[in-house]
Amino acid sequence: MKRLQIGTRLILCLLCLAMTLAVFAACQTGGGTASTTEGNGAQATLPQETGTTGLQEDAIPDNLNFDRLVKVLGCEQQNYHYYALDKNEDMINNVLYDRNATVEDRLGIEIEWIFEPGTFNERNTFIAKVESTNKAGDPYDAVISYNLLPYAMAMKGLCENLYEQGYIDLTAPWWPAAYIETGVFENQIFGLVESCSYGTLERMIATFFNHKHLENKGLENPYNLVAANEWTFDKLMSMVKDTYEDLNADSKVDKGDFFGLCAGGTSPMLDSWYFSLGNRYSEINGDGDLVLLLGQPAVGEYLDRVKAAFYTQDVCLFDASHTKMFTEERAIFYTTIVGMTAILKETEVEYGVVPVSKSSSEQEGYYTHLGNTHEAWSVPKNVKSMDCSTALLECMASEAYRQVNPVYFESMLKLRYAQDERIADMYDLVRESIGFDFCYLYSVAFTTATRPNALISACLTNESKSWSSTWETNQNAVESQFQTIINAYFAN
Repeated sequence: MKRLQIGTRLILCLLCLAMTLAVFAACQTGGGTASTTEGNGAQATLPQETGTTGLQEDAIPDNLNFDRLVKVLGCEQQNYHYYALDKNEDMINNVLYDRNATVEDRLGIEIEWIFEPGTFNERNTFIAKVESTNKAGDPYDAVISYNLLPYAMAMKGLCENLYEQGYIDLTAPWWPAAYIETGVFENQIFGLVESCSYGTLERMIATFFNHKHLENKGLENPYNLVAANEWTFDKLMSMVKDTYEDLNADSKVDKGDFFGLCAGGTSPMLDSWYFSLGNRYSEINGDGDLVLLLGQPAVGEYLDRVKAAFYTQDVCLFDASHTKMFTEERAIFYTTIVGMTAILKETEVEYGVVPVSKSSSEQEGYYTHLGNTHEAWSVPKNVKSMDCSTALLECMASEAYRQVNPVYFESMLKLRYAQDERIADMYDLVRESIGFDFCYLYSVAFTTATRPNALISACLTNESKSWSSTWETNQNAVESQFQTIINAYFAN
């Protein structure tokens, strides 16, 4: 990608300003008031309005010029979240192209994008690329990968600590506060997720519902339940009860039938229920110690509760056809990523969106999980210039905040794709409730046998498998691996 000239950059800024003002004006006309409450109950910090876009600017100097080629390693399967080769008719593609061009122009760099297979199953090969270039003394300037890989790389000593480094401002709104609070331990953090990247926004998990089915069955509107603080797991399951229909008349519960809820056919979707109901794998306690929570009774209680609710004919839990079921209007509720809107906009389904339900009305807020795969940045050890690498990460994230977010989140999700006037507030609530878990971030640093989310999912997807026996079998191995993670932090 060639660097933009100053005149081109000015035009981009003016276009972004016009679009942002139009979006905000449209939001105000719609009558919705965005919540400013974080998922943990804390008040969100409203961005300082500065600069040409009316949104907070970063602190990167205007005259910065690294005058060099910058090598960025990325996952080829997910590069559509952050990379665009040329302009075309797709709005997302174009705003990503413009964002990247702006970054090149501002920093005086040209980005060489190097893509390698980088899915979960290909993680070891991807990590080996980072390790080999580090050893050769020619590391990549930055890596944008499958969201769990920075922590697997950190365990191998391949990543730089990004806490209070270079140009990165972890207090800025383009870095999720919940992620920083979760990921910083012993003044170290090795991966960063953008709050406004396309990958982050598209992978937020929420619950979609079918307006027509709710009305036909005389069920309450989920928007009203959210407003009344009554959108709870028990309320959802009471609405789902006795809604199953044997549409294909084969006397079998199968994917050709009608269900009240499609609860998730993949592990990340199932993980979302664990977090949305207020559970965690780990926490940093008041003394600053990292504590494992998997041995507490709450885990078994969660599994007993969810299994009792999900193992009924009203819930389709494991089938990979959930998206088809919802688009063919054979389900009332569907819990999935927000990116589902790209499919729904091509259908006639009249849908709404709410957060994944709370455990109870006493739960402080909603908790939204991010589905794999979203992306996380990391910086390999011994890069040629930490200033250049950190400026790249900060500029990418801050320009996404000012360019990508207004197009995808504010304009496309909340206005262009919206089918009712209340959906915009729901998207705000979903984004504000994004949560993270330290132990989850380190999922692939565990072995396959000790990975916490895999252990819990194995119990959830097997009606007869108990958590008590699973934990008894795996406790020593899990705790040992967890201690290895902690030791790695103290060793750095």
